[in-house]
Amino acid sequence: MLNGKKALTLIGILILVSIAIFLMSHQTPPETVVTYKAVEFTPKTEKRTPSASHPTSDVETDALANEDRDGSAPHTDDAIESTETALLLDELFFSEILDETEGETIVTEDAEIVEDDGYPEVPPDFPFSVVWKVPEAQRAEIPTRLFEELELMSKVMIKLWNEGDQGFSGAFMADGKVYPTYPDVAYVKWVQSEASGEWYINDVSTVHSYVSDQLLDGIMPPGIEIVDQDSAGIDPYAFLSQ
Repeated sequence: MLNGKKALTLIGILILVSIAIFLMSHQTPPETVVTYKAVEFTPKTEKRTPSASHPTSDVETDALANEDRDGSAPHTDDAIESTETALLLDELFFSEILDETEGETIVTEDAEIVEDDGYPEVPPDFPFSVVWKVPEAQRAEIPTRLFEELELMSKVMIKLWNEGDQGFSGAFMADGKVYPTYPDVAYVKWVQSEASGEWYINDVSTVHSYVSDQLLDGIMPPGIEIVDQDSAGIDPYAFLSQ
């Protein structure tokens, strides 16, 4: 048997162990600490800076749109030749011939110039290129009918220039007639309404696109002379034979 002192010591140890077990079983677990990383919010209206791995949505949208357009129109040799011809004419002559925008004079280099008989002498101060003074390789790319029209327009413009009419910015050809274009002149076509009997403009040939838009909307821009296209124009053969 244990003596009284040892018995008290053992009882004390048991009590301490019981208290420790009780405290451990009722201890509140530590709270989980969550750390949030600060992220800067970018509104949808804000222009984001593109990166190599994440281009802007505008760029992606344009790329998809271009893919759709390219997919609907396969690249053919005819399409390529047509584009090359348009670029050649735009560089050679003046852009009103193709899209009726304000012309930009491009001077063709004199390398490999082909001189043919029967063409008028080009004045030294004439600001436009002429179709017969282009390299032979480029001339071959222009359709025959268009080449003939460009010849007539150039000849008419040279004669106008020599006669003192030097205010035109280009020319276009319609219904067999040549129309010199001027910054303050709009050639228009009129049609009559079957309902009201009133006449209105339904076609405009002019240098500035904004003038065309205004006239088609019934607005008469100040400083613009309205010319009936059907009654105007120059018969190139009659004019050049004078």
